[in-house]
Amino acid sequence: MAQHASHSAADSFRLSEGTFTKVKNILLAIGAIGWILLVVGFFVDHERFHHSYLLNSVYATTFAVGALFFVMIQHLSGATWSVVIRRISECLMMTLPLAFILFLPNMIGLHSLYEWTHHDVVASDPILSRKAGYLNEPFFIARTIFYFCVWMFFAFKLWGWSVAQDNDRNFSYTEKSKNLSAFGVLVLTATFGLASMDWVMSLMPHWFSTMFGVYMYAGCALSFTGLLILICLRFRANGILANAISEEHYHDLGKWLFAFNTFWAYCAFSQYMLIWYGNLTEETIFFRHRFQGSWEPVSHLLIIGHFFIPFGILIARWAKRHLMVLGVMSAWLLVMHYVDVYWLVMGSLYQDGVQLHWLDLAGLLAMVGSFGYVFWIRLAKQSIVPVGDLRFERSLNFHQA
Repeated sequence: MAQHASHSAADSFRLSEGTFTKVKNILLAIGAIGWILLVVGFFVDHERFHHSYLLNSVYATTFAVGALFFVMIQHLSGATWSVVIRRISECLMMTLPLAFILFLPNMIGLHSLYEWTHHDVVASDPILSRKAGYLNEPFFIARTIFYFCVWMFFAFKLWGWSVAQDNDRNFSYTEKSKNLSAFGVLVLTATFGLASMDWVMSLMPHWFSTMFGVYMYAGCALSFTGLLILICLRFRANGILANAISEEHYHDLGKWLFAFNTFWAYCAFSQYMLIWYGNLTEETIFFRHRFQGSWEPVSHLLIIGHFFIPFGILIARWAKRHLMVLGVMSAWLLVMHYVDVYWLVMGSLYQDGVQLHWLDLAGLLAMVGSFGYVFWIRLAKQSIVPVGDLRFERSLNFHQA
């Protein structure tokens, strides 16, 4: 349990050995159960294994990308309020190397996942033949490696400067982080947009949408914000950063959650409206499959559960300052984000209807355990707040204007 005797003392913001060990063991157990089930599933149902694995690896990666985006935005805006929660965000951002490693099995399963990897199908399909210069296995793999390398470059730079500042309180690190983020947020936006098209949109290679990358990007920012709120609330329940992260900080986090969920809904509606208005067969096929059979109630759930319910609750000021309500809505939106990614991935692979499988849960457990473990190990290695940032004291005393 963290000590709070002095806000200025670096060792006041470190995890206790008991807390660290307890959470580490829980995460290891969750991950172990998930990976054992996945290994069994690989041999029992090879095809479904790859589908479930893609679903959960994409879902997990969105949190790491969302964390990198959040850290960059805070540096770019020069925000003071978020300094106290930035180290948690940075540790989530630094799960990107693990995201890359755990994404590699998808490369092995390309032939099971993507229609455009079947040369006989491509040869007999004029549309896929025209896209073969882009949608081919070597170029797909090269692009994926490139995306992760770019993201990890920015993550390691920002992480290194933040940790170094803990030791010497040098303001130049803040300036360098701001300058890098100005360029980095543009690169991150472009590369993740392309990555989402490669990994998810190309599951239906005849379909295309210019809004898809932005839609997925909004989901990254939203899901990360929800996870950050839940982590902070869990820390608070255990006496960690209970004084440092105040109701004022939660209020701003609630604003971010509300804003990103509204932006996600805007992207979703814009994509649907443009496709509906254009009424082109190669575009409308995406929604036609998702509004038939057992996919239809899932589509309605996303409309109501992902937007209208959170919007109606989080629009109120009191809801953003009521920690239980904020926590429930954060958890709810994490579930809705999973439903959204499931709808995107499995809706492309199983167009006749929802096909739930125990491997979906196995993959989720494996990712939660693995990403949680890496996050927790990194968080425990240094101060859990950026004590060297010259705005740190002001962040502790932040109040809404």
